[in-house]
Amino acid sequence: MISEVKLDINKAGQFINRPVTLRSGDTDNTIKATIYQNGTPYSNFKTATFSGNRSDGTAIANDPATISGNVITYNVAPAVTSKNTKIRNAYFLLNGNISTESFEVVVIPGTIIDGDLKSYVPGVSDDLISQFENVTKQSDAYLQELKSNVKTGTNSINGLNSKLAGITSSVNALQGKVNIGGVNLLANGDFSNSLMNWNIYNAENGTVAVENDEAGNKMLHIHSSNGPTGIFTSSPSYYGSNSLKSGESWIASGLVKGDATIIRFGIETGKYPENPYKNPTDSWSKIVSKNIRAASNRFCIYISSGDLYVKFVKVERGNIETDWTPALKDEVNTSDTADWQKSKITKDDGSSSISLSDNSTTVDVTFKSLISGLKTFYIQGDKAGNTLGDSIRGQIYKSDVNNGYAFGVTNGGKMYFKYITSGVVGSWQQVATVASAAPVAAMAYTAMVQDDTNKTLQAQNSQIAYSLMTQGGATDAK
Repeated sequence: MISEVKLDINKAGQFINRPVTLRSGDTDNTIKATIYQNGTPYSNFKTATFSGNRSDGTAIANDPATISGNVITYNVAPAVTSKNTKIRNAYFLLNGNISTESFEVVVIPGTIIDGDLKSYVPGVSDDLISQFENVTKQSDAYLQELKSNVKTGTNSINGLNSKLAGITSSVNALQGKVNIGGVNLLANGDFSNSLMNWNIYNAENGTVAVENDEAGNKMLHIHSSNGPTGIFTSSPSYYGSNSLKSGESWIASGLVKGDATIIRFGIETGKYPENPYKNPTDSWSKIVSKNIRAASNRFCIYISSGDLYVKFVKVERGNIETDWTPALKDEVNTSDTADWQKSKITKDDGSSSISLSDNSTTVDVTFKSLISGLKTFYIQGDKAGNTLGDSIRGQIYKSDVNNGYAFGVTNGGKMYFKYITSGVVGSWQQVATVASAAPVAAMAYTAMVQDDTNKTLQAQNSQIAYSLMTQGGATDAK
């Protein structure tokens, strides 16, 4: 009996073969196997052997077969049909190292007739046919199982392909929408350098101080007792060469706690309130705001009432916030910077660092809100709180937020002086005209520099400096 199968060396399920059925004891069985590679006839082999494992665990291996083109002819050895068994993983080994896909061999009980054939057929035929039909049914069931598995596998693959296409579509849809910057553009966002790079907003409405949190980290404490107050960056140049451009997306984040009502946390884009903020609780939580930069580049933290504690503030490009990191400016090693300039007294273009030309705040409120250091200023003639009736340019020195000096020259050539003592801003006092102002100005500036050595400025020192200046012929401003 000749049984034929088709086998592929890539084992990709190209062909589904019915089980090869043999009878035990038969010696004239032949299996012809046509060999393929990915469905294409394959004949690049010179040797072929038959191997397989019986259901009882015994094996048949390396039984030689003949070759003609891509067809293997295997004359089944008597050992294969010596007992009733199933060989589910029968295969041929080509050239000693290439195996075909497996096929099934079923050996059914045989009939040994030792007399007249007719005398045995009536009594044996029904039983033999029944056994043969049972084996055939089992073979058909196994074949259907294989077909079902192939169909299920195909459906599963199609389902996975569909899901993969959906995921790919979702990823493509997200492209261009996710923008992660990562670099902190805000210097001194952890307040480790006190209020450097920051100014106080509406100082008369509350207090602003840098304190230590429970872990020893620096934090900002804003208290409002009489309306909006807070801090803002002292200059748009705090971003340095990484300055945000108009139209760029930004996202700001920080840790907050307290009972304040937050009215602004982010880059200024209009009058507050501009964003709906979730008010803090008595536990630290993250606050996040994002927008697109408009005309202003000033970063603000404002509240309208209560107490707000803030730490680890970050501003970055994009629309996805990341964990806090120090700004590049903050990471510079400052151990050898004793002679470095700590801050500028003018803007990058040489103009005054403080320019008051509108009436959003008065002159005295602005002077009071400045922190320690030396700044240049320009005050327009019609600015609210400018009692001189003329524009004035000059310098202001603050030893701390509550004490300092200011002096300048008006457009009409008159020199004026005022002092800030214990948080109280004095009135302008005329010192001299331009012609006689030089020696007096030198005396005042010398007093400032000498006082800077001690980093304190008390009311007594202010009065002494003022007395020195009035010796040059000062009169009250009219």
